[in-house]
Amino acid sequence: MIEKKYTGNYQVAIFATLLNNMNNKFESTYFKYYEDQPKGPQDRCHERGDELAHEFFVAIDGPSRNEYASYKDSSVFLEAYAGVSNDERCFFEQIREGRACNEYYDID
Repeated sequence: MIEKKYTGNYQVAIFATLLNNMNNKFESTYFKYYEDQPKGPQDRCHERGDELAHEFFVAIDGPSRNEYASYKDSSVFLEAYAGVSNDERCFFEQIREGRACNEYYDID
């Protein structure tokens, strides 16, 4: 499900097209912030992703605020990510409480 409320801003329109294409091809979910929604986009994304049995969730550095998406698993996300131009790659994996996840190490 893609929520469609975008401004006339060109960058936002490109971003919206990218996410619509990702949704159609990869069966992902995408949610952004709207003041009139009773729940935030992260909560809505998690709920819809859970309904679809998605295992991989990301935050996206959107044009004005973080936006959220979910994918069946990390391999589906990586396939979608490969089609995103370098200047649009601003995704951050969400590690959800109580869920299995990979170990990550930040070694400097």
